Amino acid sequence: MDSLFHFVFAVIGGYVLVKGMGLNYGLLRVSILAFFSLFIDLSHVIGILGLFHNVFVLAFLILLYLWFSWNNSENSKNYLLIFLVMVAGHFIADMIFGIGIPLLFPFSNSYYLIPQYGICLRKYGIYIAQGSDLVECLVTPFGIALTLYFGIIALVVVLRRHLHNYLNL
Repeated sequence: MDSLFHFVFAVIGGYVLVKGMGLNYGLLRVSILAFFSLFIDLSHVIGILGLFHNVFVLAFLILLYLWFSWNNSENSKNYLLIFLVMVAGHFIADMIFGIGIPLLFPFSNSYYLIPQYGICLRKYGIYIAQGSDLVECLVTPFGIALTLYFGIIALVVVLRRHLHNYLNL
């Protein structure tokens, strides 16, 4: 996926998340975080895609978020949560097209991709399609990716609202 798509995807998702969390962060702050979320693509420049495109990057960011939570760094915690969701969205976007991403690198060199099938409706019924037939389908990999990303955002907003008072997360 190209950098412009990643940036716009992160800005939109980040802005929805910020508003859902009730924060007063403007579009400039969200855009700066979105810009930093592009840095995981340095692994393309280095030539080792798995270097930053794996679940261990997300695990590290989650641990950092928990550390900020336990140390009462409210602003840092909020910024990191938004950044974490943007990076997760980046991974999801990279799993829409192409070869996918090596989620379990360095333990596995297998690449993971959202299945390239769609559910289509035509004159004679519903059928499963792939490839160029996905253009006019009801459900496509792109739609699945959007649902996953904004589902994560909704889940984060709901969990944060309910857990914030109990666990200071």
